[in-house]
Amino acid sequence: MKWIRKVLKGFSLTAAMFVFQACYGTDEAVLPYCMKFHVMDEATGKPIRGIKVTDLVYGVTNYTTGEGMVTVWGDSTMIRYSFVDNDSVYIPKDTIVNPALHDTVEILLEKAL
Repeated sequence: MKWIRKVLKGFSLTAAMFVFQACYGTDEAVLPYCMKFHVMDEATGKPIRGIKVTDLVYGVTNYTTGEGMVTVWGDSTMIRYSFVDNDSVYIPKDTIVNPALHDTVEILLEKAL
């Protein structure tokens, strides 16, 4: 008799899990994206190299190249980025970007006084 009760409990739990999954579904797929940042000096418009670009959600850090460009990979949700230079010549800047709307983003950094 006890084993019948255990079998029925198992079926009940399985049925409840099936109904929950059928009603609410699984999470949406997160699509990968590739986005480029073009980091430039606000006064001169020249590209800045060596700027540390950090994804503040996942903690991934990249550096700009000689053309002031950096390519980042991630998911398709809105992500917050931080732009900081190692020598503290420029004022650090944070921004939120929606990769679904942009594939290249220009970032202008202002020199610190």
